[in-house]
Amino acid sequence: MKTERMAVDTLFDQITHEAASALRKETSMLPVCCLCGLIRDEIGASLDGARWVTQGTYRTTHSVNPADCLHTHTYCPGCLTQVMETMGAAQVLEALMVTYQDALSSVERKHRGLPTE
Repeated sequence: MKTERMAVDTLFDQITHEAASALRKETSMLPVCCLCGLIRDEIGASLDGARWVTQGTYRTTHSVNPADCLHTHTYCPGCLTQVMETMGAAQVLEALMVTYQDALSSVERKHRGLPTE
């Protein structure tokens, strides 16, 4: 009786493990660059353990259609650099606009004879 119970438990563990494994394969999360669409392939051989590949390359390498997977959005190194440069430029522009508005406000106050800050 105890042996049968162990066999049933082992079979149950095997089935649930395989089902969970299959579910993970079916619903794997792919890190996809939200700008260019490249996929981070963490299995590929590279110095940092990740490489960025096209959807076609990923499909060929892994025999998985990326469209069948859930996507998590990120940035590839090239697009991250572009975003950071754009954000930096936007912050500089915003600072210039604030400075311009402050100067304009000061000139306007002075023109109206109001005290300037």
